[in-house]
Amino acid sequence: MKKIFFIAAMMLITLASCSSSDDSIEMPKFSEISISPEQASYKVGDQITLTVTQLTETSSDIKAEKVWFFYPDGETQADRIKFVTRAADTNEYTTTFTLKAAGQVELSFWTQYDLPKYKYDGVTLYKTITVTE
Repeated sequence: MKKIFFIAAMMLITLASCSSSDDSIEMPKFSEISISPEQASYKVGDQITLTVTQLTETSSDIKAEKVWFFYPDGETQADRIKFVTRAADTNEYTTTFTLKAAGQVELSFWTQYDLPKYKYDGVTLYKTITVTE
C-alpha cells in the first residue's frame, strides 16, 4: 500500500512540475509612461497626455488583449479608467486626463492578455507625479 501511495505521489509531483506552453509566451515590452507637457509638477485642472510605446510585437499565441490607463482621482469610473488601442503607425497607446486633486498621484498603464488554456497575464507600468493646488 505504501508503494502505491509513493508511486501516486511521485506521479502527481511529476505532472505538477511540467510547464505549460503558456509559460513560454513572451509578453510584449513597453516604454515607460511619458507625460506631455513634461513638467516637474502640475496644478489641479491641468490636462495631461499619457503615452506608452509598445517596443515589441504581441505574440500570435495571445488570444485577446485589453489595455487601459488608470488615474485614481477621477470622479467617475470613466474618468479613472481609459481603455485604449494601439496606433498602428506609431505603436503608441495615448490618452488624456484632467488632474482633479493635489498630492502625489500614481498614474498607471495596464495590459491584460488572454492566453491559451484560460490563463491571463499582463504588464503594468507606474509613474508618480506631483500635483499642487
